[in-house]
Amino acid sequence: PKLLLMDEPLSNLDAKLRIDLRDEIRDIQKSIGIAAIYVTHDQEEALAISDRICVMNAGRIEQIGTPQEIYADPQTIFVASFVGTMNILPQEAGAALGLDPGGSAERVHHWAIRPEHIRLDEGGADRIRAAGAVDKYTYLGREAHVTVRTRAGKLVVQLADPAPMLGMSEGGPVSLAFRREHILMFDERGIRIPRRAA
Repeated sequence: PKLLLMDEPLSNLDAKLRIDLRDEIRDIQKSIGIAAIYVTHDQEEALAISDRICVMNAGRIEQIGTPQEIYADPQTIFVASFVGTMNILPQEAGAALGLDPGGSAERVHHWAIRPEHIRLDEGGADRIRAAGAVDKYTYLGREAHVTVRTRAGKLVVQLADPAPMLGMSEGGPVSLAFRREHILMFDERGIRIPRRAA
């Protein structure tokens, strides 16, 4: 066949076998040089196996792009929240965090930032700081997730390679920091607002 269609081929397998087989499927597809459409609801699987991804919502195309474009440059709030984990905050969070939309503030309906772009106790003149309290700490081995309550709302922070003995008690104070360029803005329709045009 000139085109291979695979619809959720790994959905009933355990996690480790899924990873092994998705890599094997990718290798076979590349070696025989056949185009393939791969349907999956597993975002990590889509990012790992694809040259290009088409994200659909209720039968409508939201965005088409490379895995890197889909993850790092989402054009709608649906794509931002569907692919990977995203902190999405309401319009009023901007004032609580001292965020400047760089133009007509009334256009910004939601702010968003990836958990891996937030740091703990790390300052710098180019960073936005936010004080908060630990709501939950989840250790996952190669990473940990910390949910922090701030004046702007709850933010999830992803820690890479956390120390095994690191523990964060509920209610404990914590300081967050992130760069302005990592903040995404969306209008009331859920469409991304480019920073230069905000």
